[in-house]
Amino acid sequence: MHFHPRKSLIGLLALKAAVNLASAEEPVCEEHFADLSHWEAVSFTDIDQSSTFVIVETEKDKSSLLVESGGSASGIIWKEPVDISKQPVIQWRWRVDQAPGGINHREKAGDDYALRIQVVFEYDPGLLNFGEKLEYETYRALHGRYPPHAALCYVWTPNEKQGEIYPCPYTDRVRIKVLRGQEATLGQWLEETVNVAEDYEAIFGEKPPARARIAIMADSDDSQSSTRALVDFIRWRTIEE
Repeated sequence: MHFHPRKSLIGLLALKAAVNLASAEEPVCEEHFADLSHWEAVSFTDIDQSSTFVIVETEKDKSSLLVESGGSASGIIWKEPVDISKQPVIQWRWRVDQAPGGINHREKAGDDYALRIQVVFEYDPGLLNFGEKLEYETYRALHGRYPPHAALCYVWTPNEKQGEIYPCPYTDRVRIKVLRGQEATLGQWLEETVNVAEDYEAIFGEKPPARARIAIMADSDDSQSSTRALVDFIRWRTIEE
């Protein structure tokens, strides 16, 4: 286990861990991007430029989130955690207009994406063995807080095949799942539905922590390229909905 703050969001999101779990009886995360009041910015101390996250009108009386990077990297994170044992399904609609091409995402030099929808699972000591707990306690002693337990990163990239799953080159506690790959057409709106609890168990081989938060990230600092993408909405829901 290795916690590297850059690009994985693991170390930085530990700084912004929410302390209260919102009621699952309420719409915990239902975002149509009228504004960004429910989100917090996340930047990286070792990367000079931040990506941009702004609200734009994509259709008459309809707004979306425009995400752009230009040799930059940063993200935004939803302020409240969700109980995914009750609401494990995430739906969203996204579009990638410009993405880094010709790079190897499995190497640090190619760890760039026009858009990452990232689910960050909070620390749960009941899921760790003694050695792993010791690592978390050491991290807390050094930094004053626990890092997140792990993260799943859903991406759209023309450099991989749809369905590919692999670890982030900066930390094995973040796994990448390619939802849209070489076959997807840039500039096309597509809607996704994922069960993060099922994905987590299949990918990590263990039950997921109950609490998680969602983040959106864009980065092109390694390839020094430019990217452009949009998100129309994001929502958590139960399996039955």
